[in-house]
Amino acid sequence: MPNINTVYLISHVHTDIGYTDPQNVLFRQQMAFIDQAIDLCEATADYPPEARYKWTCEVAGMVERYVNSRPGRQIDRFLKLHQAGRIAVTAMAYHWTPLLSPAAMVRSLYPAMRLRRDYGMRITSAMQCDVDGASWLWADLLPAMGVRGLTLAINPYRGARPQPEMRAFWWEGPGGNRLLTFNGPHYAYGLFFYGLGGLAQAKAVLPEAVRRFESREDYPYDFLYAQVTHPARPDNGPPYDALSELVLEWNVAGLTPRLEFVTVDDFIAMLHARYAADAPTWRGDWTDWWADGVASSAYETAISRGAEALLPGVDLLASQAGDV
Repeated sequence: MPNINTVYLISHVHTDIGYTDPQNVLFRQQMAFIDQAIDLCEATADYPPEARYKWTCEVAGMVERYVNSRPGRQIDRFLKLHQAGRIAVTAMAYHWTPLLSPAAMVRSLYPAMRLRRDYGMRITSAMQCDVDGASWLWADLLPAMGVRGLTLAINPYRGARPQPEMRAFWWEGPGGNRLLTFNGPHYAYGLFFYGLGGLAQAKAVLPEAVRRFESREDYPYDFLYAQVTHPARPDNGPPYDALSELVLEWNVAGLTPRLEFVTVDDFIAMLHARYAADAPTWRGDWTDWWADGVASSAYETAISRGAEALLPGVDLLASQAGDV
């Protein structure tokens, strides 16, 4: 198997609404996190390219809230970094269970479409984190709107990760579209299994993680993919401001494998350039193995499912109004 020579590091906040705070508190925090990410990107502008801070906005719903709540000068800072490839915006509004109907799945992509239309954002990738799968229709819907790839950070503690893990494949939808998909690690792996919380921790943990992957006969890549959140608050936490220093110090010291900041867009582009031609094509549903909240909030779930029946009519009215 190839020697692993690069760790692609993606910095993001895992969005888990209601898990750590009430919704209104969480929304306010998430807006501040994007502000902090902007500051970190600008503060590291003169670092070597691989150590310059990059930020991935895990869900489009928070970005739409951001541009609707921040002054123009702050939005301009965001867009400048976005256009420079330092901040990525993903396509899915939030992380979804299979409860969404096809109509709701289509409507859930409206925030990304509005961000494209109103702000010229390039939205070419999607992320699904901390759930065990994604409804099969995403493999048709996401390519239809120009999304080139999907990464899944499956939660292996509440279900199971399909095998082979940590692999790229073409996911063929029921309508025949194909989506380059990476069956990746849980977002906590970057911190706790690869040691990317600090230099000393990385020296102690990362070499063994690399050896494990290099010894796998079914692992064909020369890289590790590492999503990293904040070690003090892995869910709904701020950007981790020590990451650029970690990348800089590690690489300057000549340690291996090389660390490189990327966005999820960078990662998907790399997969297309290097591995898409040989990736297998898999067809079939990949529904979530578990969905917290469905049983614990059965009344609210029933109301939601009832509302689903009204969405086609709402879509028809919206199309007549000429706006999504």
